[in-house]
Amino acid sequence: MDNSMLKYYKTIGEIQGTIANATTLEEALQGGLKVIVESAGADGGAIWYADKAGDGALHPYFWIGPVDLTRSSHAPGDGSVC
Repeated sequence: MDNSMLKYYKTIGEIQGTIANATTLEEALQGGLKVIVESAGADGGAIWYADKAGDGALHPYFWIGPVDLTRSSHAPGDGSVC
């Protein structure tokens, strides 16, 4: 097995451990996102949710990184990147 596959499986294991040890959904999502961002060597990452009760726009639920996404949203079908 090559190193990229080993890294992939290690990351999956870390995410599973984070979720298994979390006491709340928010803790599981934040912890999982942190593992993914670190593993990818990214500057940040986000988990978005669709506001089905409102306008259907995507809004950030959790994010990690240098950009404040508090007032960000994307309309359905909007392919832009923040």
